[in-house]
This record gives sequence, C-alpha cells and structure tokens, in this order.
Amino acid sequence: MKLKTLIIEDEAILRKSLIQKLNSFCADKVEIVHEVGNVHDAVLYLNSHEVDLALMDIRLSDGVSFDIFQQLREINFKIIFITAYDEFAIRAIKLGALDYLLKPIKVSELKESITRVYQNQLETNLTEKQLNYLRGENKSDYIVIKSSSEYQLVRFQDVLYANSEKGYTTFYLKDGSKTISSTNLGEYEKLLPEALFIRTHQSYIVNKDFICKYLKEGVLVLKNDKQIPVSFRKREEVLKRIFKET
Repeated sequence: MKLKTLIIEDEAILRKSLIQKLNSFCADKVEIVHEVGNVHDAVLYLNSHEVDLALMDIRLSDGVSFDIFQQLREINFKIIFITAYDEFAIRAIKLGALDYLLKPIKVSELKESITRVYQNQLETNLTEKQLNYLRGENKSDYIVIKSSSEYQLVRFQDVLYANSEKGYTTFYLKDGSKTISSTNLGEYEKLLPEALFIRTHQSYIVNKDFICKYLKEGVLVLKNDKQIPVSFRKREEVLKRIFKET
C-alpha cells in the first residue's frame, strides 16, 4: 500500500524540493498523485479526487490553506502542514493535522511524519474481506466500528445516525452511547445497507427507521428529537426515500 499524496505548495522551487525528498526517502510509502500551488486548485482537485494524504503549506498565493477545508464536501484524508510560520500550529492541531513541520524541512522529521501517517492508515484501512471476517457468517446485520483501542460490533438497527467531523466519524446509538472512529464517513457509507440508511449531508448518515418528521427548512427530526441537516442538493432524494411508501 502507498499513500496517494497531494502536494500543496505555492513556491515551485520548494514544491520540487519536497517532491524530491519524498521520492528519495519515502518512495515505499507515498505515491505523489498531483501537485498544486493555490487554494483554488486544491479545492478543485480534492472535491473530485480521493487522496490519502495532503502535505500543505499554510500561506498560499490566494489565501491560507485553512480556507481549503471550508470549501470541501468532505475531509477524508490525513493532513501534514509544512510551513515557515509556527504561529499557525495550534489552529493546525485543532483541524486534526497529524503533524506540523517547520521549514526548512529536515529529512528525518519528514520520514517520521510519513511513517506516522502510514501506520495510521494501515490501522484504519479495513478491507471488505476483513470486515466480513470480523462479522462472521451469522453477523451480517452488524457493522464493525474501529475505535482507538478496539473493534466494536454494532447492529445496524442500533445506529441512530453517524456524523463526520475533521476526518473522524462518530456513531450515535439507540442506547444513548456513541463510538468515535478515525475511519471517514465515506468508507462507512459503503458498509451500511442502503435500504436502511440515508446520506442526508456530507457530514451525516441517518437510519431512516428513526426519522420522525421532515421540516421544510431542510431538517430531519429523529425520534429522540435530534435534528439532522439535509443539504439542498440532497433534499429531493431524501424526501423520495422517506415518503416513497406513503
């Protein structure tokens, strides 16, 4: 496995230097799939391609890289910030960055960061075959949720909804408990049965059996009174799914 990696750096010389370092010292762990130099191009690429990792400078020619996240449909990749400005460190950490490297980049620190992301990806990148094995033949109505310390088997009908934030997915269960996973919501969407679950928003998947009503402003109300947003582009699809039998 190699990490599909996007480079976001506005200075061509530094971008070339970073790519050379990655190809020389991390070629067994990364595959550079694209490189961009500004916020606009980064948003276009990330909204139309899947990557595992983005290495990004913070100050770019048309803004700062934090602007990118506000324009993405989903953040389902790991982040390493590379910058000369350490005043952004706290904000980067709050965004869920796995690392924060200061320029000039030391090869040893770059290798450590890439290895950390690689190991994290190995731990969370469960294949369908592995999930089926964990479920077992008599557990096809369960989903396997990987938390920080364990794999948890949860019945589909016990899931109220799932919410994605900063690359993490939180499952809210019928008994009032919740489970947090570092696997992104898009991966779980592939595992949840379409007949039972609805993607209402880039950040939400809902169990339709727990939907109580739909408000005209684009909000679903669940039986526990939790309100779930429905994005404008998904409203027609969601309404058809909810009321198709009425």
